[in-house]
Amino acid sequence: ECKDKRLSDGRPWHDSRTWRGGGFTCQDYKDWDICESKGHKYGFDGKTANDACCACGGGKQGKRICPPRVRQAWSSLDCHERKHYMDAVQAFRTNDPDQYAMLVTAHVNQFGHAHGTSAFLHWHRWYLIGYENALRAQPGFECVTLPYWDWETDSGNEFHARVYRADTFGSWDGLDPVTGCVTNGAFSHWETSPSAQNEQMGTTCLRRAFQDPPPPFTPLGPLRAFATLEELAGTILALPPPAENATEPGPRTFDVFRGPLEGRPHAWPHIITGGWGPGFLGGPDVTAHMTTGSSPDDPLFWVHHCNVDRIFAIYQD
Repeated sequence: ECKDKRLSDGRPWHDSRTWRGGGFTCQDYKDWDICESKGHKYGFDGKTANDACCACGGGKQGKRICPPRVRQAWSSLDCHERKHYMDAVQAFRTNDPDQYAMLVTAHVNQFGHAHGTSAFLHWHRWYLIGYENALRAQPGFECVTLPYWDWETDSGNEFHARVYRADTFGSWDGLDPVTGCVTNGAFSHWETSPSAQNEQMGTTCLRRAFQDPPPPFTPLGPLRAFATLEELAGTILALPPPAENATEPGPRTFDVFRGPLEGRPHAWPHIITGGWGPGFLGGPDVTAHMTTGSSPDDPLFWVHHCNVDRIFAIYQD
């Protein structure tokens, strides 16, 4: 509940002064610490001082007072929680398409700075927070958080990964065989953002080019498919090889972790979803979003990078 601390005599909530015009502002409640908020409550339309207390407890009138953000694994969410998140994404894309397009454009324009450099993990953490805040700005989704696609649990079973379903993000067999457009799931017939890369694809639909991992010894190394939990543990704990004429490993630097993580673990969910490019190793003859700078146009981008950020947080701990 939330209540005005001045009303402590046991009587029902009341205050004759409105919170606008002669009453208390949000800043007053914060500065003087006279609002007590617990649980999830909304502000009301009556706009009495006590209503303002409830509203200000959430920092903005009419917004819920949310618990701390805790991001959950996609595999752990029930069907209602999954739908709530996907509905939030749809609401953002529908209600504010220009802001969504700005996020995609930022990724395209800053691609060289945000990839292949020491900024990779930090830049994408900032980027995810901006996206999550945009979702939480949608009415009814004030407390939504990004789930993470725990793809390490899908390693070796990529075709049946939990996100590749006809009732969620769209299935492998739900693509138009000619264009690669997604035709099932929550984001079927999704209209992508205007960008030069999207124009080059020749269509405004969300495109994927699901491709079975090619044989070993690819440009990204001898292993294939999604990284396993054991591989990720090795990446987090890795030490550099000994320097020449040395017997002990070198110092454990950030890039010893960042580089390998950005490589195969980060890259393969992009590649398996978006393909290697038109016709590569027998794959579909289309260019798909997840392997371009416009990858944030695919809702899978956000839950994928949320997992990358989780691995970064484990490393930091």
